[in-house]
Amino acid sequence: MLELCPEREYGCLVRIIIIILTGVTAMMLSACGGQSWYETSYRSVVDHSVNSQCAYMLAPDAKPQLFLTNAFQEDLKIFTDQKYIVVGESFFTGPLEKTKNAVAVGEEIGVTHVLLEADYLYMGSKKAYKFYKNYDYLPVPMQRNGVYYYGYEAVPNPISVPYQKEIPIYKQRAVYLVKLK
Repeated sequence: MLELCPEREYGCLVRIIIIILTGVTAMMLSACGGQSWYETSYRSVVDHSVNSQCAYMLAPDAKPQLFLTNAFQEDLKIFTDQKYIVVGESFFTGPLEKTKNAVAVGEEIGVTHVLLEADYLYMGSKKAYKFYKNYDYLPVPMQRNGVYYYGYEAVPNPISVPYQKEIPIYKQRAVYLVKLK
């Protein structure tokens, strides 16, 4: 004769649910583990020999001025003709970066001006996911008035559908400048 022990079955059911949820979470996290555009294509060069003795560096608690340009070489020549020198330069090819990132780099190295250019290259794609709500209904042993029976519990089990998302790719370049004394 089979003896029904709801407490033992319920504990086993909880363990199975935890194992399933752990597996789904591990799969989702492993899909996010690849390198980003930024990690694979960002390059920078900084000349740390420029200091406040030879150039007008950024004042404390100030932010560099940002200049966006479509004519990079011409605008850079305007700056260099006015005794500005290039202290650093960064390159990035990928989705459009926020301008505040270039300003933050300029602030970090102490420059007063940042010249930024972003040229459209092509439409690229990256893997993305669309998530749909889904519930699995699992039997749960219950007891009422000494009678054992099974009820059902809804457990979230979202469905993720991968697809290729189109994104514009830009060639981005920033030059960090200070004026010589």
